[in-house]
Amino acid sequence: MKDYAEFELDGLIVKSDAHQWMVCERKGGRWIPVTFHITLESTFKSVRERKLRESGVSSAQEFLLALSRENQKLVDAITERSKNADSE
Repeated sequence: MKDYAEFELDGLIVKSDAHQWMVCERKGGRWIPVTFHITLESTFKSVRERKLRESGVSSAQEFLLALSRENQKLVDAITERSKNADSE
């Protein structure tokens, strides 16, 4: 069995298989895919947009701050995954 990517992004799990990327939510004791993507770029875009929609911002300035936070969370998740992969 091949090892594919899997990492956490702010309460969600991003997984891959040979054909797709999946954004998964915790439901009960399992991670259930909720969106499917062909590219990693579209996966990150989907996660970021979802988090921005859920952020409850009410002004352009708040939106820019939320966007900055979400982008940093993506960078942090990728950096953490990279560190873990290097130590394995």
